[in-house]
Amino acid sequence: MILCLPQAEKSTISALFYGFNCTELETTVNPSTQTPTVCQPSQDLTCSGQRNSSFSEDECLQNIAKDLTYHQSRLTAYMASLDENQNSASITELKSITNSIQTLQNCSLLLNSAHQPESWTATDPFKDRKNLCKQLKGFHVRAITITRALGYICAGEYKK
Repeated sequence: MILCLPQAEKSTISALFYGFNCTELETTVNPSTQTPTVCQPSQDLTCSGQRNSSFSEDECLQNIAKDLTYHQSRLTAYMASLDENQNSASITELKSITNSIQTLQNCSLLLNSAHQPESWTATDPFKDRKNLCKQLKGFHVRAITITRALGYICAGEYKK
């Protein structure tokens, strides 16, 4: 399974991140998960070729579910703070991302994972757009991790 997010149009990106260089800002990810660590494939091999696996599929999927909920709630909260008439292009692009997250959350692997949504409160428009940039960068990083972890789980190599 590959997580694909729609590419934003150049004008939407310019409008959303006007006034600062988004690529120079730090990345914000869910601070309460350890997805890269718990979803890391086991690499331990013994001389006989048998694997000593400490990989926990359940723990990995729970962290993925929490990450998806975190980014979904942050983006949804940001969209709710926008004036729909003035920011329709931005809202359309963000809705496409939240819809992709929702589709992945409906994946049968993740349905049994308990997770609590995170909250985010809007402050001022400039700081909110900077925060959005950091959130999107964080989600991009997590999307790569999630895609790799789900591929690893689906391949089932850790069960052998």
